[in-house]
Amino acid sequence: MNELALKYLILESNKKFKNIHRLNILFETLDENQKQEIKTETIKNCGFISFGDFDTELEDSSENFVKLRYFFEKNRHDLNVTFLKGFKKALINKLK
Repeated sequence: MNELALKYLILESNKKFKNIHRLNILFETLDENQKQEIKTETIKNCGFISFGDFDTELEDSSENFVKLRYFFEKNRHDLNVTFLKGFKKALINKLK
């Protein structure tokens, strides 16, 4: 969901993106105003991260598409669900 929302926002801004799944690279393609709005709302939605933490959390969450595909095979369950939910909510609000 987060990946698709980012790709939609990029296309809506008449920009292009490479065929990638990394959330942080897609996020960096957005214009500065969009990034700031999404970052601010994500932090508000999560309630526990700072602006500095946002970049770290986004980087850590950037390959979730790949992680989720092999979630049970690798027996690694290190996704920050709270950050992902907050980020998703910010993106959905941006799409409205």
